[in-house]
Amino acid sequence: KEEKVMQEHNKAYYVHAPIENLFSNFFRKAKEGEKGIRMTAETILKHLSKHDSKITRGISPSQLGRHLRILQIPVHHSATQNEYSVIPL
Repeated sequence: KEEKVMQEHNKAYYVHAPIENLFSNFFRKAKEGEKGIRMTAETILKHLSKHDSKITRGISPSQLGRHLRILQIPVHHSATQNEYSVIPL
């Protein structure tokens, strides 16, 4: 519990990576009770690449997935892939 309080406090000081900022320009996480669109990291990355290929160059779907976890995007696991619940902006 102490760690969670400390993480909440430190959130204001966290500097987001450019890929996280780019994601936030086009998507947000689905809130509790809100039905988001389920998208794979690969699909999200393709969408983001259309808007800024300089930022997405060199980013793999698995790397994007790590950034999405930092942003606390809800993930749904299946036998073959992970899908993230997002709301397009």
